[in-house]
Amino acid sequence: MDKLILLIFLIFSSNIFSVELSVNPALIVNDSEITGYAYSLAATGNNNKALKFLRSIVTKNPNNILAYKLQSDIFYKQGKTDKSKKSLQNVLNLSPNHAGATELLAKIFFQESNLKKSQSLLLNLEKKGKNLSLFSYKILAKIYEKQGQCDEALNYLSKSTGLRSGNSIQLEQAMMVKRCLGGNSLYLHGSVDINDNGKTLNRFGNYQK
Repeated sequence: MDKLILLIFLIFSSNIFSVELSVNPALIVNDSEITGYAYSLAATGNNNKALKFLRSIVTKNPNNILAYKLQSDIFYKQGKTDKSKKSLQNVLNLSPNHAGATELLAKIFFQESNLKKSQSLLLNLEKKGKNLSLFSYKILAKIYEKQGQCDEALNYLSKSTGLRSGNSIQLEQAMMVKRCLGGNSLYLHGSVDINDNGKTLNRFGNYQK
């Protein structure tokens, strides 16, 4: 019953809020309100309305970092990566060390096969003492794997697992180095070994060809 009352209240409040917004979008100036309203629109499929709202925000305040970041997120989900990159650049012009914007930009470059730019962005962010997301660590692992740098690939793959552990993670590490070293390889790293047939063997040592 309490949940139903809360839901009715939220719906009623959002309707009032929308009416006020249609009169004067600048009424929303608080970051949490910007986030909540824009994401609520996007979550219900109203991406164009969300983008129109965010444009009104940055027109009134060209230094609103959050609005640019939300723009980039919506553009990215729409597959409009060029527009997403432009919004991300606006974020980084205002806040060069913005981790979320840097990581999304690196992700886009990675998906566009621009590995050097993707790698450079993430490594520079890491050097500044920023903790990367697990997905960004995995991107770096894949880039180093493509470059044939197995040790670095493993290092970042380990970081990408976060708190996860177990045989599935160890096998993923084993398969990465197997791919990195080539088909005729024996991988012995940490607690899992794997031969070129993909079978788990004993538990010792480092990788070798």
